[in-house]
Amino acid sequence: MRIHNKLDEILNQPAKVKILRFLFSSNAEFTGRAVARGSGLSVSHSYEMLQDMRKEGLIEVKRQGNALLYSLRPDNYIVKNILKPLYQKEKDIYKDIIIIIKKILGSEKKGICSIAIFGSVAAKTENFTSDIDLLIITRDSISKHKVDNLMDNLTAIMAKKFSVEISPYLLTVSEAKNKYKQKAQLMRSIIDNNRLIYGEPIERILA
Repeated sequence: MRIHNKLDEILNQPAKVKILRFLFSSNAEFTGRAVARGSGLSVSHSYEMLQDMRKEGLIEVKRQGNALLYSLRPDNYIVKNILKPLYQKEKDIYKDIIIIIKKILGSEKKGICSIAIFGSVAAKTENFTSDIDLLIITRDSISKHKVDNLMDNLTAIMAKKFSVEISPYLLTVSEAKNKYKQKAQLMRSIIDNNRLIYGEPIERILA
């Protein structure tokens, strides 16, 4: 077994990273096809990676009838002490971003009706160049101006902590309703794909 630079061996291929992420999402046992489907890989590629990780001692295989079931080895040192905390931290990134957004904008929460993330981050299709598209609907123009004054601080913190840019879309309630009535493409897209993080659902505001 390799002792030094162990992560070079485990995380040297994106397919392994995807399979491990899927297995950490549940403590269940999965067939090879279920692992491939959950990881977004072909069955053959998934099988190859599973065999590698079995040899590395990260997963165990159990036969049930004609099926082989794969699961993580919970007592394995690498799984328990390195990979599990690593994937949990990865999972917490989005939560930590939401906490910061709500904290920074919280000083003007009385004037905010809704805050929602939309676009690629909401759809979980973002890449390393993606911004965080943030819709903020305020009660009136005064509140909109106050929130706008907070955006520089929020943008700076996000860039420093997460190396990501915030792309704010600030609207008052009346502006949002007008855009919706005018069937503005962006507003329609937001309605179809958004993740509410504060306040009333966008659909309810526009009704």
